[in-house]
Amino acid sequence: MAFCSKCGKEIMEGSKFCHHCGEKMVHTPLTQLPAQICDDEFIAFIGNNAPKYLLKFKKFNIEGIDNFAATWHWPAFIVGSLWMLYRKLYLWALIAFILSLIPYINIAAWMAFGITGNYIYYKHAKKKIFEVKAAQPSSGISTTLSQIGGVNKWVASIAIIIITSVIGFLAIFVAFVIMT
Repeated sequence: MAFCSKCGKEIMEGSKFCHHCGEKMVHTPLTQLPAQICDDEFIAFIGNNAPKYLLKFKKFNIEGIDNFAATWHWPAFIVGSLWMLYRKLYLWALIAFILSLIPYINIAAWMAFGITGNYIYYKHAKKKIFEVKAAQPSSGISTTLSQIGGVNKWVASIAIIIITSVIGFLAIFVAFVIMT
């Protein structure tokens, strides 16, 4: 018997991909798989706004199988890379920042991140929780999850500085245009 290391479902011996979730197969005995993730573990990892995210996360896992479902996430749409930094999605923040610099593609990227932001965060949270569960015993797991999850509070300060700077620059620019 073999099991998927991502979703934990039984797969056929010798399969290269899980027919449930599409994960490339690493044949792992069931005893080595972490248990499913419970709401309390997501809550510990997410921190701020956990109930809001849990409602969205439930749309992505039907009968134990992860599937994308389009949802809308305003912060991912409006301030994508800043929201991603805030939620510790560092690689996604870099991707969002780079895409925001490319004319025409930036508009498509804003829309895409608005639609996929919740799913991206769901997959990130799930991966991190599985990593913690596989690495340590169940006692004290909530403390570890809240430390590696949660938010970067410094991002809010940076966002305020950036927004204030942009507004100040625009005010100076408008004043200059009006004066000339």
